Amino acid sequence: QSTGDCNTTHMQSFVSSVIKKGKSTVLREPEVVVQFKQATSNKKLGPTGTQLRTLAEASFSYEQYPLLMNILWKRLNDSGKNWRHVHKSLLVMDSLLRNGSERVVTECQARIVEVRTLMEFRYLEDNRDVGTAVRERARIIVELLKDEKLLKAERKKAHKNRGKWVGMGYEQSQYMDSLYHASFNHSNSSSNTDTSSSKADTTKKRSASSPVRKKKSVNAKDKPIQKTNNNNN
Repeated sequence: QSTGDCNTTHMQSFVSSVIKKGKSTVLREPEVVVQFKQATSNKKLGPTGTQLRTLAEASFSYEQYPLLMNILWKRLNDSGKNWRHVHKSLLVMDSLLRNGSERVVTECQARIVEVRTLMEFRYLEDNRDVGTAVRERARIIVELLKDEKLLKAERKKAHKNRGKWVGMGYEQSQYMDSLYHASFNHSNSSSNTDTSSSKADTTKKRSASSPVRKKKSVNAKDKPIQKTNNNNN
C-alpha cells in the first residue's frame, strides 16, 4: 500500500471521527448551547438532574444567560415531529423557573403567550397524540407564571433542596421519561383515576352512614355462674 493511500485512509478516519462528535463540535457552538441541545434531544430519556442543575447555574451568568434563553425559545418553536424538543424544553423551563435566576422568571412572564400557545400543541405519531405531555407541561408552567405567590413558594422550596441535586441524574431521567409515556395513556389514566375516586367516595359515604357496632365488654361479675355437679360415683 502506497504512502498516498495510507494518508487518504487516515484522513477519512479523522473526518469520520469529527462527524461523530456532532455538529456542535464542528461549528464550535457555545458550551451552554451544546448542553441544552443534549438535554433536549430526541432521545426517549429526559434531561438528567445534572443537566438541569448545569443549565440552572448557567442562567446566573451574564454571558451565558442570553445564549441559554435564545436556544430555549428556539426549541419551543420546533415542528411537531420534534415534539420531544418542545416537551424537554418545557421541562427545562420548569426547572429554570424554580432554580434559575430571577431574569428567567421575568422573561418567561413577559412571553407567557408563547407558552400558552403550546397548550394547544398536537402531533400524531403512530396514530397516537403525543402532544398530551406538551400541553400538560405548558399548562403547569402557565399556572405557575400567573400565580406569584405559588411561584415564590416553589422557588423557596427549590432553594432549600438545592443541595440535593447531586446524584439524582438517573432518578430524574427515569422520572422525565415517565412523563413521555404519560402522553400515550394520559386519557386512560385520568378516567381510571376518576373511577377510583368515585368508588373511594362511595365507600366513604357508606362507612359514614353505617353505624359502628361496638362489641359489648363482659365483666367477670356479669358472666353466668356455671353450676358444677359434685356427685361422687
